[in-house]
Amino acid sequence: MTKLSRLDSWPKSFKTSPPNDESIALYFFAQDARVQAMLDELLCEITKEDLVLKVKHDEAELLAFSSIVLPESYRGKSPVYYDGIVNLKEMLYLS
Repeated sequence: MTKLSRLDSWPKSFKTSPPNDESIALYFFAQDARVQAMLDELLCEITKEDLVLKVKHDEAELLAFSSIVLPESYRGKSPVYYDGIVNLKEMLYLS
């Protein structure tokens, strides 16, 4: 996992058409209070520094980001949380 500037790693399609609730592929939930505290600390960092977390495995790429970057109408009434989008590069070439 690497931390990257959101502006440098944001999908080009999101620059012209911002993400919405249909753009989200994953939501992240902690298994216990200890893990939740660690995730909250990381979420605070990526929110303040406008970062995304990038994970690559084989042909899949995951970008995890703060929900604060979503348009307000898609954030809901919950506090800030992680969202994720998955890019399966191999799938882009299938017809």
